Amino acid sequence: MLIFTVGERQLINRAINSYGNDSQRAIWKSWGNSHPRVRRGPAEPWDDGTGPIPTEVADAARSALNQMFIAMMNRATSAKLSEDEIADISNDLSEIRSVGEFLSEQTATTVS
Repeated sequence: MLIFTVGERQLINRAINSYGNDSQRAIWKSWGNSHPRVRRGPAEPWDDGTGPIPTEVADAARSALNQMFIAMMNRATSAKLSEDEIADISNDLSEIRSVGEFLSEQTATTVS
């Protein structure tokens, strides 16, 4: 099963809590409770060998991340922001995109 970093797990938690529906929150919470392991560094494994992340879990996380991405893009383009705020949003958008793509790759690998 896929093992997220602490930061990735926190990002998905924020997205699910802010943008997920009740079903997505329940799916993510259940999966998170049964898979609490996180990576704390690049030398730690990405996968615990117990099989692929369930599609419904990946879909719930991706959906919430996509909604978070859209909301941040809207904020970035509609508000007067300082250079620091723009840089922060840009970093957040990059992280959201990276985690979403990683989830997509893991799901695509299991489907192939």
